[in-house]
Amino acid sequence: MKTCHRIFHLISISGLVAFSSAAFAATPISEAKADSSPATITQPPNVRGAYFGLKLPGDIPELFAPGIINIPGRSVSRIAFSPDATECAFTVFESFYANNRILFTRYENGAWTSQAPLSGVEGRQILEPLFSRDNHRLYFTVKAAGDSPNNDFWEMQRTTKGWGQPQLLPAPLNSAQNEFCLAQTAGGTMYFASAREGGHGGLDLYRTVTKPGQPMQVENLGTPVNSESDDGDPGISPDGHTLVFYSASNRPRPTGNSDLFICFENGKGGWTNPVNLGKGFNTPAAEYGATFSQDGRVLFFVRFDGKKGELYWVSTGALERFRQQSEASIAPAQVELPPEKRAISVSPGILQRYVGTYAMEPQPGFTNHITLEGNQLMTQMAGQPKVPLFAESETKFFLKVVDAQMEFVTNDQGETTGLIIHQNGMEIKMTRKNAASNGEPKS
Repeated sequence: MKTCHRIFHLISISGLVAFSSAAFAATPISEAKADSSPATITQPPNVRGAYFGLKLPGDIPELFAPGIINIPGRSVSRIAFSPDATECAFTVFESFYANNRILFTRYENGAWTSQAPLSGVEGRQILEPLFSRDNHRLYFTVKAAGDSPNNDFWEMQRTTKGWGQPQLLPAPLNSAQNEFCLAQTAGGTMYFASAREGGHGGLDLYRTVTKPGQPMQVENLGTPVNSESDDGDPGISPDGHTLVFYSASNRPRPTGNSDLFICFENGKGGWTNPVNLGKGFNTPAAEYGATFSQDGRVLFFVRFDGKKGELYWVSTGALERFRQQSEASIAPAQVELPPEKRAISVSPGILQRYVGTYAMEPQPGFTNHITLEGNQLMTQMAGQPKVPLFAESETKFFLKVVDAQMEFVTNDQGETTGLIIHQNGMEIKMTRKNAASNGEPKS
C-alpha cells in the first residue's frame, strides 16, 4: 500500500484559515517576489531556455534539474510546465507531506525568475499544479482543512494582469470525497483520481465524458485499470492513448511499495492490462505523480523514500516497449468462452514436449513458464498467477480465465521452439529458452 499517500488522503489539517475566493489576491505572476520563505530559490544565472536549458533525457530515468529543482534539503513532488515549457509550477513539501505549497518560475528576458510561492493562494496548502492545454488556466488541488473536509480541485484563470481569483471547480469533477491529480489530453478530456462512492475500492481513476447537448459527466475507468486498493495520479499522454499511474494494490510489485504501471488504449474504448514499469522506474521507494509534458516527449514522476521526494524525467520513447507486454498480459477476470470451444484430451507425453521457459524478444524479462501438473498443462506469465491450458488440438490450447489462445511451434524434428499467444487480434511470439521437467529455469 502506498503508505505516504494513504495517510495524506485521510488526515485533514486543522487550524488553517477558511478557504474562499475572498482570501486570495489577484496578483500578477510577474510580481511574484523572493521573500523570507525558505522555499524561495534564486535561479543560477546561467539557466536559460525551455526546461531550464537541459538536454532532454533518454530511455533511462534520470534526476530532473539537480541544483535547480532537486536541491539538498527540499522535497519536491508533481511538476507542470506550460505548453511552451517557459513557465513551471511544482509542489514542494516538508517531512511526511506537510506544508504543501506550489512554487512558480517563468522564463522572461532571457532568464528564469526566482522560484517563489504562487501569488494569490496564501493561507492554504496547495499542490499538484496543471497548466491547461490552452494555457489560460492553472489547475491545482487544495488540501482538506477547516471548513473544507475534502481535497478539491480549484482553478485560476489567466488575465491581462496575471492570475485571477481562485475558483472551486464544480461537480462532477469534485465530489463529497477526496480528489487528486488532474491531468488533461490535448483534446481536453480530464483524468483524475477520486475516492468517491461507487468505485472499486480506495482511490480509483476517472475521466470526463462530454456529449453534444449534455452536461459534462465523469466515468470510472473500470477494470483492468482500477483495483480494490489505491490507483492514483494518472499521467495521460496528449493523444490519450497511454496511461501511467501508481498502484498500491495486489498487482505484482517486486519492490513492495507503490509502483508505476502503464496501460494503453485498446481501440475499443477500454484499456490493456496494466503492467509494472519495472527496474529503472520503480525502486523500494514509492513512485507516483506521473506527468506527461504537453508536447508528449517527456514523462516526469516522483520518487519518495520516506524522507525526501525527488523528481525524475525520461523520454516517452521508453514507454513503447511495454505495449506488447501490456497487450499480452492475462487479466484475472473470468470471461464467457465461445460456445464452439471444447477441450480435448492430449497424452501426457505430448504435453511434456511443451514444458519449459519461453521469453518474448526483445524483452527477455517477460517470461512464460509452461509446467505439467499431473495431466494438466499450466501457464504462468511473469508476475501473474498460474492458470490451466485446455487443448483444442495437439498444438493449440485456450484459457478459461480470458479469451486467449496459445499455439506451440515445432521444427521439422518435432522439437518445440516457441509459442504464439493469440489475444484481442494480436499475435505475441515467444521463443523457448530451456526445457525442464518443472518448467523452471535450470540451475
